[in-house]
Amino acid sequence: MDAWIRTNVANCIYACGALFVFVWFRVSVQQVKTGYVRLVERFGVFHRVLKPGIHIIWWPVEMTRYVYWQYTQEKHTSGGTQLCDVVEYTPDIPTQSRTFDLAPTKTCTKDMLDVTVNVVLTFRILEVAHAVYNVQDLMQSLEGFVQTAIRETAASLSLTELVSDKGGLRTSILETLKDMETDWGVKVGEIRIQSVAPSVRVLRQTEELVQQKMEFEQKKLRERVERESRSATQRLDLELEMEQAKHDCELEMIQLRARREKDKAESGRIAALLKGGMPTEYFLAEQWGVALRNMPAKLKTLIMPSPMAAGAGNVNLTKML
Repeated sequence: MDAWIRTNVANCIYACGALFVFVWFRVSVQQVKTGYVRLVERFGVFHRVLKPGIHIIWWPVEMTRYVYWQYTQEKHTSGGTQLCDVVEYTPDIPTQSRTFDLAPTKTCTKDMLDVTVNVVLTFRILEVAHAVYNVQDLMQSLEGFVQTAIRETAASLSLTELVSDKGGLRTSILETLKDMETDWGVKVGEIRIQSVAPSVRVLRQTEELVQQKMEFEQKKLRERVERESRSATQRLDLELEMEQAKHDCELEMIQLRARREKDKAESGRIAALLKGGMPTEYFLAEQWGVALRNMPAKLKTLIMPSPMAAGAGNVNLTKML
């Protein structure tokens, strides 16, 4: 019985020892992939960095540090673009360049218009210990800094300036992140502004403004056509009035020449009467003409003295109409 107990106890000790050796080997032997490093802590304090290759740590005195990074990333698929919440809990810390496609940032411009900015940045971790111990969550902090820079820059620019001057926005983001290399050991290599898109409300208002501008331009065009049409009509009326005035002037000139010819003939007849020694006949003829010109339209008979019947009274002269 004692032998059986001793045997079982020995087997349990051997099994526990084998299990401990297996766990120790499993935990202590660390294989680091290319492009990654691991941090080793001794009694909870940073001790050394494990580079790519196979390493042995003295567990449980030494343990690898796990990082917990949480962020939102935009992923492009065949069905479109979608936002994904990404959580990284791993001892492997990348040292190669990484591309971070941030979630679209909604902000407001200087002219109080809503806009969405989509940014993609490339960064690289140079000092792994700084990136892990100097900041709690590197990816979330990086995302927050970029979004803050976008909002600050957009608040100082109008929508037109923000859309046309993407280089200024890129420079502002780089200026905000320039201290990350010293504080966090992270170097931002490239920043690309994928899009600066106004919101649906702004697009609708812009379409309404464009429609109003088109209607205003069409109204101005119609008014100009009508004004030019009225000007052409007025010009035509003026030309007609000028033609009528010219015609009236020519008619007056003709009448004036006829009156002049008539006066010339009358002057010749008077000169002939005076030359023939007949002043009385001239005087009566002149009075007769004056009386006929001043005679009312309804009067048919005019009584005048006759030189042929001196002393015989007045003679009735009938007006020839």
